[in-house]
Amino acid sequence: MKTTNHYISKEINTLKIWGDLEEVSKIEEIRIDPVGNTIYLYFLLKNRKRGYEIDTLIDLINEWINEIINKENISRALDVEITSALLGYRVLKKYNKLKTNIKADKVNYILSKYIENNHFFDNFILSTIIGYSIIDIKENIVFFSDLVTWIKNQIIKRNVLSDGKNLIFSYLFLKELMDKELIELIFKLSYQLFNDADILFSDELYYSYILWNNRTLNKDKTILKKIRQFTEESIKNAEEYIRRTDSTEISKIYKGVLLDLTNEYEKTTIKVAKEEVTLDELDRKVLIAPLFSMLMLYLGCYIGNLMRLGYIDTFILPLLGNFGSDKTIIAALHGLTFIVIFSMYLIAFSLLWDILYKKNVRMEIITKNLIDRFKNRILEALIVTPSVIISIIKWFYS
Repeated sequence: MKTTNHYISKEINTLKIWGDLEEVSKIEEIRIDPVGNTIYLYFLLKNRKRGYEIDTLIDLINEWINEIINKENISRALDVEITSALLGYRVLKKYNKLKTNIKADKVNYILSKYIENNHFFDNFILSTIIGYSIIDIKENIVFFSDLVTWIKNQIIKRNVLSDGKNLIFSYLFLKELMDKELIELIFKLSYQLFNDADILFSDELYYSYILWNNRTLNKDKTILKKIRQFTEESIKNAEEYIRRTDSTEISKIYKGVLLDLTNEYEKTTIKVAKEEVTLDELDRKVLIAPLFSMLMLYLGCYIGNLMRLGYIDTFILPLLGNFGSDKTIIAALHGLTFIVIFSMYLIAFSLLWDILYKKNVRMEIITKNLIDRFKNRILEALIVTPSVIISIIKWFYS
């Protein structure tokens, strides 16, 4: 498949994720990439994905939590196993899929054996994931506040910039802490690197995730436009990279972030279009559209009034000759007039809704919305029209 169409590429990413999930059907297969699998689960549930493979993964992660936390069946890869079990616990609990109970005291006991210098396994990402995972039981974790302080200091010292994935988990953790000040710092650091063109290709997806999800922290429309363009380019580049690369060579974090960012971008692009537009970009057609909508309203009312007064029949029926006396033809003419009036009202209200209420300022968005509404609503008119014609015929013959 050579096309880079956005929606087709999006499906390629989804299909590759599903392909990865098909490889995980037993608890032993979770051990191959435990953190990656639980991160997959987080992004899939966050984006309301459903499927047999996800149900299987949910069951396996529940079993995994029991193995690692309750039974302490931990191998030499204890860092990723403990981290993934705790993350799985938090994710399943967050999305009401948790079937395995664990005790906070047990978590505190296990983690206390591995904390050193207020963090875990000498690894920022794993420490941040653990902090995110235990935030619901923080009152029972004696070293939680020290861990939070350590993570915040690493962010303030800008150590998080060494790896784009650091930003993702820092942001998710800070959101849970509701630390707006440090979230704003991460946003500013990310934008600074973007503005200086100092972001590696492998990290640009992570930086665009931070910038897009926090774009409202900045009110400058020119900067908002740059963020939108950077996000769109990052998504396209990531989709192309996934399209031409074997799935086993791409991290699950990367694919999960792309899934989430793509959905967030699609949900909010129209809203952002009105936020980031500048006067130089303003489509002059938008200024004419309200006048056009008022014209449609006027013409709809005018034609409707002509129909009510009988002028439509008076002027058009004679042109039909002998057909003009056929009551079915008359009814059909009235039905056609009804469709014309309905279409004019639909155009008028669609334009007024987008421009005056939604305040969209991009003509391509306004036009797309109009076409979509027309396709949906004109069917209603076509369904209603035969009943109108039948009613008119019955009225004529009664």
